[in-house]
Amino acid sequence: MTEDEFRSHLADHGYGDERVLRYDAHHTPHLHNHDFSAMGMVTSGALTIVREDEATPFGVGDWYEVAAGCVHAEPTGHEPATTLLGVKHT
Repeated sequence: MTEDEFRSHLADHGYGDERVLRYDAHHTPHLHNHDFSAMGMVTSGALTIVREDEATPFGVGDWYEVAAGCVHAEPTGHEPATTLLGVKHT
C-alpha cells in the first residue's frame, strides 16, 4: 500500500489526527495502552506490534491497527523505523 492509499484508508475508517512517528533503532518500550485507537503504516524500517499474547512483525508498506485500551508495545530492530499514524478518539 502506498502512503496516499493509506491516507485514504485512514479517512475511510474515521482516523483523523494524522501523525508521523519516528522510532530509534533498538526501541524497546514497555507494554502500555491508549485511550484512542491507532492505525499505522510502516514507511521506513521495521517494527513489531507486541500484544499480551502475540508479536507480529511489520515492514515497509504493512499496516496495523491497535484498538483503544489494547495493551501493546512497538519495539524496533537494528534500524530506526518510521510510521504514518492515524488516531481515532472514542
